Amino acid sequence: MTHPAFSLLLKSIQKSVSIDEKAFLKAHSGVPHTAIKINPNKIKDKTKLSFEIDDANKVVWAKDAYYLSHRPTFYSDPLFYAGSYYVMDSSSMFLEYLLETLNIDKQGIVLDIAAAPGGKSVIISNYLSENGLLLSNEINFNRAKILHYNLSKWGKSNFIVSNNATDKFKEINNSFDLVICDAPCTGSGLFRKYPEWIHSFNEQLIEQCVTRQKQILSNLFSSIQENGYLIYSTCSFTTEENEDIAEFILQNGFELVNIPVPENTGIIKTERGIRFFPHLTPSEGFFYSVFQKKVNTNHHSTSFLSKQKDISKSSLDKTPFKEYIAIKDSHTIIQWQKKFYLASKKSEGLLSFPLKFIGIGTTISEHPHYMPAAELALSIHLNSQLPKINLSLTEAQQFLKKENLRLDLPKGIYLVQYQECGLGWVKVLENRINNYFPTEWRILKDIE
Repeated sequence: MTHPAFSLLLKSIQKSVSIDEKAFLKAHSGVPHTAIKINPNKIKDKTKLSFEIDDANKVVWAKDAYYLSHRPTFYSDPLFYAGSYYVMDSSSMFLEYLLETLNIDKQGIVLDIAAAPGGKSVIISNYLSENGLLLSNEINFNRAKILHYNLSKWGKSNFIVSNNATDKFKEINNSFDLVICDAPCTGSGLFRKYPEWIHSFNEQLIEQCVTRQKQILSNLFSSIQENGYLIYSTCSFTTEENEDIAEFILQNGFELVNIPVPENTGIIKTERGIRFFPHLTPSEGFFYSVFQKKVNTNHHSTSFLSKQKDISKSSLDKTPFKEYIAIKDSHTIIQWQKKFYLASKKSEGLLSFPLKFIGIGTTISEHPHYMPAAELALSIHLNSQLPKINLSLTEAQQFLKKENLRLDLPKGIYLVQYQECGLGWVKVLENRINNYFPTEWRILKDIE
């Protein structure tokens, strides 16, 4: 028997688009699709992956993206920890198609306002050049740390992770070429993946989410540059959270951008947005709407911090393990709160904003400087001449579980690799090998 909350959901959907209700409900008894985006900076040969990739199963609206025939045990795969690919729903990958269609400046500054766990931020970081900058924000501190880890795994240095409520952005004017707001929502588009969520779905929850969505957006309007873009999205089916919110955005100085969708994909265009349905697309439910700012909505003065004692540009001579890095002209080294970071030069300007930051690009080291940071091992900007160890699958899994390794090597610090992708660091001493893989990242489950 269909849960009565589906009646409320279908009634809401039909306000904006007509769908086959029986096919929609039947799809929710199916198995969710599994899709990955391969990191093109780390994997050049798909046969190195531990699972089979079929070119016939490409995600048509994203590069280097594929559906898998089954869901592997990702937690046991060293390449997952190396950031060689990212697991996300294919509907989330449509963000890449939007960036390409809008021709967003690859050297621009982008804000991802509700970014954890990091799928969309990975898409943006991958799209932007090292001369560009992503400010990836998450209000929950623990989720912000996960966000920083996932961006670090992808390996680029063109990002900052911050941990702020959205009202902090009311003080920042005309700063972003693009703001992406994947808003907190009822999650009704994910009922197939998380069927227990249907039990808490009701009109009151919809109303609470709509109120929150409008408040978040109101806090962001002034931060977007004139003629800059806003991409609004939810993993919800309801019209109240989607097309109705789009109408709210249009009433606040923005124009709707017409986005042509790929043909024969099952993606539906409504009057105010773009929709994914599980009975029409190989994905879960999702909504996008794209806007361009046409009216100056700045009602707040920008508040910059004239000085921040903990933030300083470090000379290369003082940077620990600087010889480990292949530094580019687009990079700068920043010392902040006892840590050294490899970052985009554009990051120096954003660090004067009155925000709480979690990390600034790739962590190089922290005080005391005994070892390079774990994040540095994941970077795509490492010196190719570093001493390194390529481990077997079993050895790599032992390393990721923080177990002891037995290697016959001269004393020194080594980059640990699997399939030529960095995992972390070890230090070979006289009578032992120290494993510096972070305890909080290690594999906890038993591996068959």
